[in-house]
Amino acid sequence: MLKIIFLVVFAAVLAATNPEMPEFTTYASNALEKNNPMLSTKAITPNSGFLGNVSQGLSNGIALGTIALATTRRNFYIFSTYTLNMTYLGIPSGNQGVLKYVGIAGIFFQIATAANMKQ
Repeated sequence: MLKIIFLVVFAAVLAATNPEMPEFTTYASNALEKNNPMLSTKAITPNSGFLGNVSQGLSNGIALGTIALATTRRNFYIFSTYTLNMTYLGIPSGNQGVLKYVGIAGIFFQIATAANMKQ
């Protein structure tokens, strides 16, 4: 009986911490900027002044919106999978295609790249 209670509580915790799309878009944006410095909005927009802050905010919103449009989420209640279609983002790199991620307990793991999926 104790095992069943533990499993139910564990499943409830996983369900409560199952990441949503906004969390994934923020994660993906940061990961893409880290792996592709040319995509960094900080490299494109000025850092100082009112206009710099406005343009930084607008470019971040556009980038997150574009990532959300390029991503398909499948919700399995205790975890979610995310498929990010890189061709929508127009990223000129060897990672053209799709990237797959799993989100569980508020953490994201990349599980496949375009190269892995063709095999």
